[in-house]
Amino acid sequence: MDDDDRHVMRKDFEMEIKPKFHPDKVDHDDDELNEDNCETCALPGVPDDPKARVKRMKITISHNELKKIFECTFTEITGLVQKQVDMAQEATKKNVDVCPSSSHSIIDTHATDFRLG
Repeated sequence: MDDDDRHVMRKDFEMEIKPKFHPDKVDHDDDELNEDNCETCALPGVPDDPKARVKRMKITISHNELKKIFECTFTEITGLVQKQVDMAQEATKKNVDVCPSSSHSIIDTHATDFRLG
């Protein structure tokens, strides 16, 4: 499989499979491959392989398999976003100094002093 073939495969996956896949409609108990619970993705340059479910340069992927792929991706993205949120919250704590001893609260953000009264 060369770069052009990979591009065709990615385009098919991104434009055809992803937009119409709905993980909430996946039947977890249905592993039998049929028209209702699987998708085919272009796989140019790859010879037929019944064990890998490749036929006529297309691979058959069950909805359960797709859901697992997306769940892994969502888990990874959620973890990365949570890490960014935690870092932002920690940075905010370090950069904000509330001084309760004066009659006014002073918030120091290292860039500007704000006086609230």
